[in-house]
Amino acid sequence: MDKRLLIALTLSLALLAGSSAPALACVKTSSIACPNPYDQAADFGQYYEQCFSGYTVSVSDEQYAAMKNQFDQMKTLEQQEQYLDAYAQLNLLNVAMNEVWTTAVYNYPAFSDFIAGWPLTSASADHLAGLESLYNDAVAIEKVQGAEASQAKWQEFYDLAWSVEDPALPCDYPPFEEYMTGWMPQGLNENDRAALEQDYNEAVALEEGGDPDGAAIKWEAFNKIIAAYTIWPSFEEYFGSTLTDLNISGGDIETMKSLYAEAVALEKSGDSEAASQKWTAMNNIQQPYWDNYVYQYPSFEEYIALYSVNISGGPMEQMKQVYTEAVALEQAGDVEGAADKWGAFYYILYKFAPMNPMTCCK
Repeated sequence: MDKRLLIALTLSLALLAGSSAPALACVKTSSIACPNPYDQAADFGQYYEQCFSGYTVSVSDEQYAAMKNQFDQMKTLEQQEQYLDAYAQLNLLNVAMNEVWTTAVYNYPAFSDFIAGWPLTSASADHLAGLESLYNDAVAIEKVQGAEASQAKWQEFYDLAWSVEDPALPCDYPPFEEYMTGWMPQGLNENDRAALEQDYNEAVALEEGGDPDGAAIKWEAFNKIIAAYTIWPSFEEYFGSTLTDLNISGGDIETMKSLYAEAVALEKSGDSEAASQKWTAMNNIQQPYWDNYVYQYPSFEEYIALYSVNISGGPMEQMKQVYTEAVALEQAGDVEGAADKWGAFYYILYKFAPMNPMTCCK
């Protein structure tokens, strides 16, 4: 794994820590994700039904039989601990399943069910009729011509919906105590806690009342209180071994240290916009070092020790083989080839330490 990804994630989390409240699921989204094949029961019928639940697909008896055969072979090879061969069968299954997905059409509900709960209380009858007409047109186009052909009509639909209410689709705001569970600032005094709760309740009321601008002011006040209590690590703790790993010069380290102090102070004051300029300046200093950085992969034994997993014998040998191949391909610049080897590596790992469910389809 490229270490810069870890640093980027750390930076992102740090930027969020002092400047914003947890995001609420305000926008309804849908995704196509098949069940995790790594810990599925050996029942392709159930797997297939779960994978295409909510969609109508076109699949021939021959296609279904071929996919079932690939699934069954994968399970048989897993039982024999021939994981690399099983992974090859999984890749074949993925190709076949993705071919079926090209025929998938979402089973859209009735218009009234689709918009149930949306903040359209102020919409006129004509407005709702226009929305329903656009909805039906978009669904009809998608069913016949596909999702891409229907995008323009869906855009018309959402533009019309958002012209009545705030662009964010309905948020189900929990009570203050529930919202703050797990991230209430430590050491929060009574006055600030009362102010925090008041800002939250007023922001929610304004959001639900259709005044996003007024709500934004309250959210800003809310975030300023949170930011003031955010505990930031020292410069050295924040960057850890990155400074030495990248061999950053002493002068650049001193400049970064000053920028870090300024960024933290601005975050604590609630001025995240000015703070972001400081974070960007720090990133710009690091970028030339990242451009010349060559990640040194640990040995397989060191890497596998990071996981609390009991693997030995054939599975361990197979993991070591694909790990070695993945590292060699990474170092040779073959990212695509390495990705396939990493896939095989984690395929075996997840059989012994299930985590991070993966999807089988695009």
